[in-house]
Amino acid sequence: MKNLTKHVGLFALLLIASVARAQEISMKWGLENKWSYQETTRTLNDDASVHSNRGSRKYQTFSFNNNSAVVDTMLKCFERHFELWSKFTRTWSGGDPSKSKRQAFEEFKSVQDPLCDQHAKQQAPVLYFDFVSKSKDEFILEAIEITTLRFSEYKGGGFSKEEAWYDVILSHAQGKKRYDVSKRLAFTGTGRSELRFWSDNYYAEQGWIAPMGEYLIDIKFIFSCAGKQTTVRTGPFKIDV
Repeated sequence: MKNLTKHVGLFALLLIASVARAQEISMKWGLENKWSYQETTRTLNDDASVHSNRGSRKYQTFSFNNNSAVVDTMLKCFERHFELWSKFTRTWSGGDPSKSKRQAFEEFKSVQDPLCDQHAKQQAPVLYFDFVSKSKDEFILEAIEITTLRFSEYKGGGFSKEEAWYDVILSHAQGKKRYDVSKRLAFTGTGRSELRFWSDNYYAEQGWIAPMGEYLIDIKFIFSCAGKQTTVRTGPFKIDV
């Protein structure tokens, strides 16, 4: 009985310590790019193309904002994309062997059409994440883990692009994906991270263009602090990418 009491007490202490570490860091997050996106809510079976709200649980949603300033330029850039893809496939002969065909096309497109390249970056959804710590120790972001719970494709589009650790390529396949960060966020007290999202649901035969779709995801940030690991997460939410 004494051993059982001892083990129960030890478990309780470990649980309290774990909860205390988790409470050392909190997070406030939301929409950073309000030019082409807006914050709404949707049920599980709602998306931008099918609306079947039946009173089920509603998820925080970051949806594409169909204003003319965004859409008109986007449609012109789609036309330009296919023109450049056709030109590229006629002229590309392998080029630099250290670069993939996709890398070569991305460079070709950014040179030939820098305005549309910039528009794609400006249009992409960006979320901010503000972290607050009560600890005097330094927190270092080690990795970001994103779980894709669901994906539905639209008839529309976006571009897939990867530039730095804060550019996240979401996996449209269900499951967890870990993103180890090369530029580590380190802070004491407060820190901020901004994630710009792209989709891996692209079609290589069309120049790696990615039709827009709705992702249901859950993001977890993994930090190290004083030799220990602590995490903070968003919980499930929806985002059009």
